[in-house]
Amino acid sequence: RVTAGGITFNGDSAAANGIDDYEEGTFTPTMSYHAGSSSIAYSLQQGQYTKIGNTVFFHLRINLSNKGSSSGNHVIFEGLPYTPSTSTISNSMMKFDAVQGVVMNDDGTMPFCQVQGTAKFYLYTFDYGGAGDYAEFTISNLTNTSQMSVSGHYYV
Repeated sequence: RVTAGGITFNGDSAAANGIDDYEEGTFTPTMSYHAGSSSIAYSLQQGQYTKIGNTVFFHLRINLSNKGSSSGNHVIFEGLPYTPSTSTISNSMMKFDAVQGVVMNDDGTMPFCQVQGTAKFYLYTFDYGGAGDYAEFTISNLTNTSQMSVSGHYYV
């Protein structure tokens, strides 16, 4: 039922439990490097989201036509529709799919990304097949035609 506090279910009438915010939309994701970047060019930039209460569910896709240049530090995705909360679960993990043109040192290394307190996702790798070490996902992990997809949710 719809109340002044939002939509409630199963007879719950507490305003604190009502869903009072729902939104669907698109956004334009971008990519950068932590140490600064130049000349990044895209052949595709797509982002979709659904916000329900304080949770944003999203999917983004970035296809590069030029990875640009940087001194090699972290790859970052930006342009999220809402700034992630710093008072809820921090550093939440996101599913990262390397669709094409992503370079890994061995088949046990898997990329992932995580929210780091701002409207940005930082990319990392984890070596499941070797030393078990985390590393920054950098410009050297990309080709000029890399295609990447990220999906997940975060709290605002």
